[in-house]
Amino acid sequence: MNTDRRCFSLLSFVLVFLFVSMAWTALQTGVVDAKPDLSTGPNLVTVTDLDNPDGEMIAGDRILINVTVVNTGDVGVNVNVTVYQWDLSDVGGGEASKEKIGTFSLYVPAYDSNTSGIIWDTDPTQKGRRAVLVVVDEENAVPEYNEENNQVLLQVILTVPSTWSFAFKVMTIGMLMVFVSLSILALVLWITGKIITAWESKRPKKAPAPKVEVVSEGEEEIAVVVSAVSEYLK
Repeated sequence: MNTDRRCFSLLSFVLVFLFVSMAWTALQTGVVDAKPDLSTGPNLVTVTDLDNPDGEMIAGDRILINVTVVNTGDVGVNVNVTVYQWDLSDVGGGEASKEKIGTFSLYVPAYDSNTSGIIWDTDPTQKGRRAVLVVVDEENAVPEYNEENNQVLLQVILTVPSTWSFAFKVMTIGMLMVFVSLSILALVLWITGKIITAWESKRPKKAPAPKVEVVSEGEEEIAVVVSAVSEYLK
């Protein structure tokens, strides 16, 4: 009987020890393995022409690239986001000829997301189809559960305003300036006319000039004043 009790006690002790060890190991493993899991995607990147927000993107304008980074991991982290661009029509170059637009940093809390962006000062020569590559944590400085969802590649089309469109805008602006100038001139003339009319109405009227008859008598001319000069001079 005592032997059975001893065996039961020993077995209970071993089971409790194993349970505590497993729980402690699981707790320690959970703390050690806690890390972020960052990602982005095509629907999380927006490209906007700051100089023409309601129209197409034009080469030479400032382009805002906003990136949203999602963190489904257990730890918040500061992360760098790098953006590149290159000419898609350059068959010989491609991604190998990519140019760095810039890098920015943002903090992404655990189980949350954050958005920030960078301005791309495009060049008028960069017209056509351009590739925009967004890379989250390019240096792999942040350990993650999944490192394969940190990039997104977009296509952006930069256009140039046509000559006719530019000429039409210039002509429209010129006609508008002429119309405004003529309107101002007409208003000034109307106001001037009103002022002159009011001034003339208040001005005292002169007596009529004396009538003079010239009577020819032989070779001499005699001027006869019909109206009294004195009345005129009053």
